[in-house]
Amino acid sequence: MGIELRKAKVVAWFAGVLTFCTSVAGPLPSAKAADAVYERQVKPMMTANCVRCHSARKNKGGLDLSTREKLLLGGDSGPAVTAGKPKESMLLEVLLPKGKPHMPPKKQLRPAEIASLSKWIEGLKAADVPQADKQKNPPKKRRKREKDDDDDDDD
Repeated sequence: MGIELRKAKVVAWFAGVLTFCTSVAGPLPSAKAADAVYERQVKPMMTANCVRCHSARKNKGGLDLSTREKLLLGGDSGPAVTAGKPKESMLLEVLLPKGKPHMPPKKQLRPAEIASLSKWIEGLKAADVPQADKQKNPPKKRRKREKDDDDDDDD
């Protein structure tokens, strides 16, 4: 048997063992923790407050929040969340009391609900979020809101 054939067999065996071990072990604990936060806290909050307008049935802003995967795809304005960075996530921005536009439009979520969403986003890894070419719309450069946008009239 040639050296190349032996190397190929060893690599194939190692790849098989590695695949088996990762499938048995499951996701890393941090991924499991983020998934648990999503299932127990974020998903019920989204279902109760957001899915009525942001689902496959009524897809406002091109954003479907009915599943984790669809939430991660984002909407017409780009990605809804930035993995590991809750303060840079558009979804969290609109849920805050002074968010523009404010969501949900007629009420304010409880601080605990916003904290759960923030914790979940913080636990996300870049690999959890679809790449820009797979997102509905790739990330856009968003300009920072200035406090005195309305006072810029020089006419």
